[in-house]
Amino acid sequence: MRPFKSNSTLHRAFALSAHLIAAIAVFAFFQPSASGQGGYDTSDTAQTDAPESDRRPDPYGQNERPHVDKEGNQKEEAPLPAVNDLEKWFSQYDEIRRKYENTPQERQYFESLASRQPGSGLSQDDQKFLLDMADRYAEAFNQMREVESCSETMHLHRSYAMFLSEQSNIFNDYIRVLGEPDARDKRGRPLAPQMAERRRTVYGMERNNHLLDVRTRRAFDVSRNPYERQQPQE
Repeated sequence: MRPFKSNSTLHRAFALSAHLIAAIAVFAFFQPSASGQGGYDTSDTAQTDAPESDRRPDPYGQNERPHVDKEGNQKEEAPLPAVNDLEKWFSQYDEIRRKYENTPQERQYFESLASRQPGSGLSQDDQKFLLDMADRYAEAFNQMREVESCSETMHLHRSYAMFLSEQSNIFNDYIRVLGEPDARDKRGRPLAPQMAERRRTVYGMERNNHLLDVRTRRAFDVSRNPYERQQPQE
């Protein structure tokens, strides 16, 4: 291998290597995995391509001289990468979130059921409520899978889908915990001791998603976040 001619060349080589390693690491980090608990696969959530018809503005401007090769022939420019439509993404995301998330009254009802002793039984109304909530969040999860992804919202897209999946699984598991004193998960572990921590975790996921929502909208100048308090008008 020939030695580098100067320190500046050496520095440029190291910098290029560092950029390549960082790019590979980011690509690997953003590959989604299946949801851990409940059987709803989030592996392809936030993975579809952006629309080809939406292109970035020409960085050279309309009056820029076209590129030519050594023989003086005009070179055909490769198409520029697609621009993600963030307003459209957030519009779809907000519609799903408003339609499917539970109300304070529903959460209070759920917490009253969750505070009961394992195996204490469920009335028909209680069981119907838990089934309806499980189906609601499963449907929301499926709706999010249909939303075309954006690279700028990949974190929020995936995190929200994982929250919906786990919330649905928790409602389903509470039907088993309250109906079967010795209900167990797929690994044979008792379900009841897990449930309080799983509820805390899913509520933490919900709070983190709200914060990520706010930061993403601010970072990309998307319309006002409905989670933020309305400023009093002067």
